[in-house]
Amino acid sequence: MSKHSNGFKKLSIRRAVALLFIVVISATAILSASLIYSLTKQREIDTALSTLGLVSSIVSDRLEQFDDVGEQTTNQLAYLLSTTPGEKSTAELIEIFGAAFVGNEFLHSIYVGYDNDHFVQLFNLESDYISEQLDLMEGETWMVVVHKTSGNARTKTTRYFFDTLELSREVTTLSNYYPTERGWYTRATPDSVSKSQPYLFHNIRITGQTFSKRLPERNAVVGVDISLAQLGSHFEQSLGDVELLKGAEVYVTTFDGRIIGSSHFDSKKSNLPYVEPMPLSDDQITTVIDAPILTVSNQLNWEPIDFAVGGQPYGYSPDLFRLISDTTGLQFQFVNGLLWSELVEDFQTKNIDILQSIATTNSITDSHIEGNILYELDYAVASHTESATFSSLSDLSGKTIGMIDGWSVIEKLIESYPEITVYRYESYSDALKDVQERRISGVLDNRAVLTNKLKRNNQDTLRLQAIEHVQILPKGFTYVARDELRPYVEIINQALQYLETAGVIEQLNHRWLKSPQQTFGHISNETLLSRIANSLSFGEITAIDIDDKPSFVFVDQVNNVPAEYLIVSLPEEKVLGEVYKYVMYNVAWTLAALVIMVPIVWYFSTPLSNPIYRLVKETDKVKRRQYDQVEKHSSPVREVDELSTAIFDMSQSLNQYQQSQEEFIESIIQLIAKTIDSKSPYTGGHCLRVPELALMLVDAAEQAKDPAFESFHFKNDAERREFRIAAWLHDCGKITTPEYVVDKGTKLETNYNRINEVRTRFEVLWRDAEIEALKSEIDTPENKPQIIEALQARQQMLREQFAFVANVNIGGEFLNDQDKERLIEIAKQPCNAISTINLVYHLLRRDVCPLKVTHFL
Repeated sequence: MSKHSNGFKKLSIRRAVALLFIVVISATAILSASLIYSLTKQREIDTALSTLGLVSSIVSDRLEQFDDVGEQTTNQLAYLLSTTPGEKSTAELIEIFGAAFVGNEFLHSIYVGYDNDHFVQLFNLESDYISEQLDLMEGETWMVVVHKTSGNARTKTTRYFFDTLELSREVTTLSNYYPTERGWYTRATPDSVSKSQPYLFHNIRITGQTFSKRLPERNAVVGVDISLAQLGSHFEQSLGDVELLKGAEVYVTTFDGRIIGSSHFDSKKSNLPYVEPMPLSDDQITTVIDAPILTVSNQLNWEPIDFAVGGQPYGYSPDLFRLISDTTGLQFQFVNGLLWSELVEDFQTKNIDILQSIATTNSITDSHIEGNILYELDYAVASHTESATFSSLSDLSGKTIGMIDGWSVIEKLIESYPEITVYRYESYSDALKDVQERRISGVLDNRAVLTNKLKRNNQDTLRLQAIEHVQILPKGFTYVARDELRPYVEIINQALQYLETAGVIEQLNHRWLKSPQQTFGHISNETLLSRIANSLSFGEITAIDIDDKPSFVFVDQVNNVPAEYLIVSLPEEKVLGEVYKYVMYNVAWTLAALVIMVPIVWYFSTPLSNPIYRLVKETDKVKRRQYDQVEKHSSPVREVDELSTAIFDMSQSLNQYQQSQEEFIESIIQLIAKTIDSKSPYTGGHCLRVPELALMLVDAAEQAKDPAFESFHFKNDAERREFRIAAWLHDCGKITTPEYVVDKGTKLETNYNRINEVRTRFEVLWRDAEIEALKSEIDTPENKPQIIEALQARQQMLREQFAFVANVNIGGEFLNDQDKERLIEIAKQPCNAISTINLVYHLLRRDVCPLKVTHFL
């Protein structure tokens, strides 16, 4: 083994053959292992696909049952209540509702609400998720909640029953719940069953969906609540015995990735930072102990500030109120499932205690107790990447922008900037779609909210542009509460200051506003979302990375109306663990066989080495350009024999090429010499004659018998060629010599600055002016002062003109029109040259020149 000058080691042919054998066998082993891996992997994936297809069928059937139970129960109850005569008493309603619970494990509650806000609701208390929230007595199975208005008072009566429908206890409290203001009531129609999005139920804080239908004959709406917690527990029960799904994550989502049910449902708390309890005075402690559970508004989709996923509240402000609860002991209960306008209306009607995320300029702060600022947000415009740049509201003059309906700043913006057209939208997706299609110039909102929306909707064609702060765009957002809640507002304000001093507010800012938002209860992986949007990928398994971990994902549609999808995420090692073991076993046996075969290959590689060494010697001759000395060697190995022939043919070809190149170089040299000769007729043929004379002299010197020339001769044709080329190139320096230097008819010809001619002509004009002045002085001596003054003016003008011409001569390339006109006027001045003999004209034209010649300056 040798070492090349570049530091890389070189192998002998025997080692190369052995190495080649190892590479070939290794490649074969790798190919075999790859084939085994591929086939085994495909087998495991097919098995997993079959299993997941069965899971998809089970989930699809269960979701179909989920919807069928809700729709059928609602329709049946609507039919019973509509067709049976007379008004139904509470006892009759409970009997009808109780019968509907039989065999329907998904049912959470059944209720009916009337146009006069009378409301009756029945709960089955056997579910664990209900008993965990209620302080139930042993044996209590049913709970009936009745909201009604008696005189000027509205009450809520809660009755608990045993399984035998024997009354256990009864609790009556004041009520501010009005069913006619709820979304399930307002959206109900008599023609079909209306299904809500997931939200937190009012009485028991469980996430679920409501099926409702209007009863025109009864002036009422019947509703059925189905808990999503039952769906998650069903996943655990039905799929827990499937070995493949142990450790897998199973989700049922909507088209935009929102989780409806999951085997790993998110906790409603989002890993809040720990904070020490806030010191309270004795009066404050008493206030907290006596405080009721305060209801707080929670929006649906104002990420990352205030939103709900699967009915659970998330975001900056819910986290902030949870921290306030941990710090003070006050209990908060979030209300969601409503539009912003509905939340405001519930607050006005005292169904909600605290309305949060209110702009400080909102008029609602004038009529209620306004708390301290919860957070501050900057504003931005989401515009198309090809649109103009916006940095302030003034830049939007003449533009059309979109804003979400319900913003309190819309009217003030229109009033302060009438030249800006504002479109109101119900959703961010519709507004951003219009921006993408260039129907509007942009969407104005808080920067953090728009950042989240663009990220969630994968809007690559849109960009954010920050807007300078102005008074009508408030940065601060606060909360408002009813007047009777003033003691709690004071404690909440104190807690906000305490949290800021403890650095907790900064942690929330970093978590929700300054770093990429975490996603709770929402599928955020772009690949998964794209597969949900692509129906061609349904029912297939795809390998993707989830949280930087290789996984297999199965996506299938399990419900059409509304569209719902099953997503199963499996760790790669769960599916391919056995495949890896089988492949490693085969690779180990292949390596063992390779170790045995290497010595045998080493021995049989010897006959290849000797012919190669002979070819190396022939290539050394080619390296030294000894093409005519290269020989051809035969070999029993066809490839080696062909290589020897190729080296021989190559040397002959290189020899011919070298000769043609030498001829080509000499032709170029002769062409240069001819080019030099063509520069001037006075030296034409010089470069052609010198080589001929030089070679004639050399031949004569070599043939001379004189002692002085005995040792003079060329050793070979190469030296003769060198001498011939030197003769041709003896005058090559003239190729860069200017032609006016080479081509000279006389010795005195040259180039010079012709400003001297102009100066001479100005001197002639100067002389003419003096002559004219002297003549005028002789003719009219009485006008001598005027003549002298005119002469001085003329001379001054000549000075200025010559200075101008000289300056133009040395100036830049640009000359304006005024200077051009002045130069032309100066050039029009006549200049008379007087000479008795003009030798130049005389010699060239052989005639007599006029005594006086007029030139133009």
